[in-house]
Amino acid sequence: MRRLIALIALATIIATTNPVMANVITRKDGNDTRGPLDLASVTVSHVQGGHVFRITTLAPFTNKEANLANGYFEIDIDTNADKRPNYFLAVFYAAGHFRGLLLKANLALVTRNLKASRISPKAVEVTLPLSKIKQKGSYDFAIFSFYYRAPCTARKPCTDVIPNRYPLIRHDFTAPTIIWGSVPTYSTDASPTLTFPAPFSVHDDIYGSGVKSWTLQRRAVGTSTWVAVSTGTALNPTVQMTGEEGTTYDLRIVAVDRQKNKRTSTTRRTSVPYDDRNPLLVYSSSTMNDGVSVAFLTTTSSVPQNGTITFTMPFNAKDVCVVGGPTTGPTATASFSAGGGILSEDGSTPARAHSCVGISASSGTIVTFTVSSVEPFVFDGIILVP
Repeated sequence: MRRLIALIALATIIATTNPVMANVITRKDGNDTRGPLDLASVTVSHVQGGHVFRITTLAPFTNKEANLANGYFEIDIDTNADKRPNYFLAVFYAAGHFRGLLLKANLALVTRNLKASRISPKAVEVTLPLSKIKQKGSYDFAIFSFYYRAPCTARKPCTDVIPNRYPLIRHDFTAPTIIWGSVPTYSTDASPTLTFPAPFSVHDDIYGSGVKSWTLQRRAVGTSTWVAVSTGTALNPTVQMTGEEGTTYDLRIVAVDRQKNKRTSTTRRTSVPYDDRNPLLVYSSSTMNDGVSVAFLTTTSSVPQNGTITFTMPFNAKDVCVVGGPTTGPTATASFSAGGGILSEDGSTPARAHSCVGISASSGTIVTFTVSSVEPFVFDGIILVP
């Protein structure tokens, strides 16, 4: 009764919001209570900045039967999943209109200006602006109806609720969060093979419905089609992705939660080098080193002083990078005919280390890599950055 008295004292005129299209939640209820406000269903839809609750009864009801003194509808909102309402929305008829009030759990008024209206002989709607509640990601809710007249009484009102028992209805209206891990810009920074790691994490909000699944997709740069690489449910996976020599990939993740909220991540880009043995590369002279376990595809090529590597650009590139490795003696140096600075490596150079020269070259350009040092240059591959 304390809640009813507070509602009567606070009743007044309502504000408006602008509707937009969105997914809906619908729950139904059977013929399970006496009185004219026996609930049939509730539907929750989205508008700009808020949610619209449509409450429907099994039979038509009059405005007088929902005028607070005789009966009313109530929505309980639990924003932290502790089975205790944090807010109450009351919907009732007064002074020629249906009205909506929002109260805190202690019955303190939040707003008396909720938009509410009758939309059929059996249904009313009320809009909850999200700006009026603290939790903006998910909440649990229940719909009540109370009727105080015959065949019921004020002491024993006819009460109906959707749902009839716990758990309450979970309303998750935010998409999962996706956070990329350390995806390598060049695959050889993380792997000596064509397979490289793509780590990331996916999380729903703390009171959400939970992540249903994610899909890692890739698209070769220069193409338009996204291709699924892997699908899963783990929240902190590392997908091992296998690429092809000389190909650069854009990667993205599409994650969906159990209420179909979907998010597509930002993209990450990884380039896979051409190996030193790729037919694209033509050597004037070199020593082939096989079985080098830490090298890209287990091979390197040692190019002597004045030795060259020549190749024709297969596509337009914004940069050219050399994958090298440690020398067996002094510093080795080399340069490109297309420009850029002098590249160098020595005995402390890590395996598969890359050096980018900051030059661009268009498709069809013939590029020559020339070693200038007495020490042979250890060449492990070339990265053409599109």
